[in-house]
Amino acid sequence: DIVFEDCDIDVRGRAIGFWVDPGVRLRDFGNVTFRDVRIKSGKPLLLQGTADAPLRNLRFENVRGTIAEVEPIEMKAVENVTFDDCAITSAKGQSVPFVRKTSDSWESDR
Repeated sequence: DIVFEDCDIDVRGRAIGFWVDPGVRLRDFGNVTFRDVRIKSGKPLLLQGTADAPLRNLRFENVRGTIAEVEPIEMKAVENVTFDDCAITSAKGQSVPFVRKTSDSWESDR
């Protein structure tokens, strides 16, 4: 149970990144909340688990920002990720809302 709240992140790399390397087995990883966070980032946000160790229960509340690349977020092997009142803008200047497709596959709704 980790909460990041009321902070500004301005980096050339990834503002937020959680990943599990292939072959690594974790008992559990999740229950992380980002609330009232402002982001300026050079690379997409990264949320990447594996089939053996998915990331679970990640919540983004009132997260705003710009990502220099076209795709603002990369997700793989995640479960129960929610975006509530978030506006993340890609390099093209488009706000990209997210729509859940399956437990481990997400797409932008453009």
